[in-house]
Amino acid sequence: VHHVGRTYPSGIAIRAAGSDHRVRHNDVHDTPYSAVTASGSGTRIEHNRFHRYMQVLKDGAAVYVTFCQGIRIRGNVARGRGTDISHGYYLDEQAERCAVEDNLAVDVGWPLHNHMAWNNVIRRNVLVDRGDSRMTLMKCRGFVFAENVWLAGGAIRVLTPPEGLARMPRNVLFSRRGRIVRELLEGYGAVRREPLLPAGGTVFAD
Repeated sequence: VHHVGRTYPSGIAIRAAGSDHRVRHNDVHDTPYSAVTASGSGTRIEHNRFHRYMQVLKDGAAVYVTFCQGIRIRGNVARGRGTDISHGYYLDEQAERCAVEDNLAVDVGWPLHNHMAWNNVIRRNVLVDRGDSRMTLMKCRGFVFAENVWLAGGAIRVLTPPEGLARMPRNVLFSRRGRIVRELLEGYGAVRREPLLPAGGTVFAD
């Protein structure tokens, strides 16, 4: 699926509204907006490849889900160009009990974005950026970030309210610049920046 939105740049390449869809084994590229979006419950978005998405608009992602429960985003690949600041995997408003797991994001810049979502799991993903890399949990609560590998040539930034991350077990994070920071959010603004401390078996290592 490619080169959509030629006359309407808000056009989405694949849209799964409702429940229990399967979006599998697609190659989606050259899209002005999101590659895949979903709402509802029980949908599986698995083993797809995304590149050259979000070429025009900004508030979307390779995979964007909202107003949903129990969606699984698994085994996908999102690729950027090293200069991108686009979202890879995005759980938006009222996403609950969803899982983002076993995915790869390369040179996306902003591989994980979450907004007004709660009690979701981000697990066993590999995130690689040649520059800075970030994860945001704006107005979120109760997230588990587990068993991920995250490598950045620049800084790794986790922007979250105090209640955003419930647990962070058994991850490996490495910043080639030695900068792994947490920015505490109040609303949408950062009120404090501090080193992110490893906990729950998480290590900072190459």
